[in-house]
Amino acid sequence: MPPVETVIDAEGLLGLQAAVERIHVDPDVARYCVDLVRATRAATNVAVGASPRGSQALVLVGRALAALDGRAYVRPDDIKRIAEPVLAHRLTLTPQAWAQGVDPASIVATVVAQTPVPPTIAGAPSAVSA
Repeated sequence: MPPVETVIDAEGLLGLQAAVERIHVDPDVARYCVDLVRATRAATNVAVGASPRGSQALVLVGRALAALDGRAYVRPDDIKRIAEPVLAHRLTLTPQAWAQGVDPASIVATVVAQTPVPPTIAGAPSAVSA
């Protein structure tokens, strides 16, 4: 088996994790994450919606996406972009929905479309500082 080159050491990985944790999340954006998760619990065809960990995952992945885009803040559009992959697998559908082949991703898409988005955050920092 060929050797695998090291691309990052433990210290570098911890530094990247810390940089992501420093990405700013406006309280309105955090509330939007909570609102999306709460809406999954009331959605049609859902027996059990996403838990508070779903909100935490939205914030974390939103931060990572912002970092990859070179921003020091999370936008509501980031959350909309990641909502389906972050939340769809967290839903438990009703037996009827499951039998009818309802796609959990379509439920999340509906929730995203129906949940009011907070306004764009004015004065947010523009670049990620490592």
